[in-house]
Amino acid sequence: MGGGARETHTADGLLVVSRLPGRHWPLLALGAVMGGVPLARAIDGPGGLAAPTATSFLMAALGVAVLGYWLMLRTVDEVLRKGLAEHAAAADGAVVRLRPTWTVRRGAQPILGVVLHDGTGPIGWLPMLRLHPSFDPRAPFAVAGALAPKRASLLRARTTGQAVVGVVTPTVDDQPQPHPLAARAEELMGWAVPLAATLGGAHGFEPVAAAPTSPGALDPDLVRAASAARRRRETYLRVGGTVAVVGVVAMMGNATGDAGLAIAASVVVASLVGRIGSRWVGRPLEHALTQRGASPADARTLTQMLLAAGLGEQPADGRLSGDRRS
Repeated sequence: MGGGARETHTADGLLVVSRLPGRHWPLLALGAVMGGVPLARAIDGPGGLAAPTATSFLMAALGVAVLGYWLMLRTVDEVLRKGLAEHAAAADGAVVRLRPTWTVRRGAQPILGVVLHDGTGPIGWLPMLRLHPSFDPRAPFAVAGALAPKRASLLRARTTGQAVVGVVTPTVDDQPQPHPLAARAEELMGWAVPLAATLGGAHGFEPVAAAPTSPGALDPDLVRAASAARRRRETYLRVGGTVAVVGVVAMMGNATGDAGLAIAASVVVASLVGRIGSRWVGRPLEHALTQRGASPADARTLTQMLLAAGLGEQPADGRLSGDRRS
């Protein structure tokens, strides 16, 4: 929606592999309609201001939530694009290495990002929305000018034609804690040397056998399973978007009476169906991971992590992520 999946390039043509959120203009239109229609009904009610019905109240609340989500994406996108423009003409500075991994920073959800190393140790942490499938973690990146904590910094790998933009958090201020499944996910992505075992002794996680890969190699069956999960996600989003539009139109025409209450109740049912649908989307990759020794709970978490890292995504050059052949 609205450009979130479009590729972004720097002023000198480097591909930005830290995917920017995009402006998502359809979300703005959807939120404005859902929030504006109940407001107009209330103002034009008989005898002046009318009390909101259950459906009108629900429609307005959902509209405000959608507008808030759009504003968050718009703000992040603007900050990062402003950083691209500010550092476009800056000369290459210090060379750093990027180590992609997952951390636990809010609750128990894994957060994708990269740790910056300057040769002596980690110097910063850069959270990511998601990575472009062509991202090469072995390429050296040069900082454009100097690192700018608290505002967007730009890192460039001219040998691979890639760039990263984001707000770097110094590790001395906020040391990220690795997710218990991070080592396993790095192995499956071909980012790390397989270990003898992972997660041994981690609370709430079962030990998992080493991945049968070497650094840079990917299991082709795993890539195909991730690609199948992505195709399912596209179908799910397409059907879900159609149902959402139909639901908004129905709420606009049935704001009172039993029909309106039924539509409001259907939103609750849709949220439950959405959870089932999200499980259906990741099932091919989850099945492939359970066959490789992961427990069902770990497989669900790993599916979320690997898809965010670009596994199985089809980039512009037509190659699946992980296929680094020239």
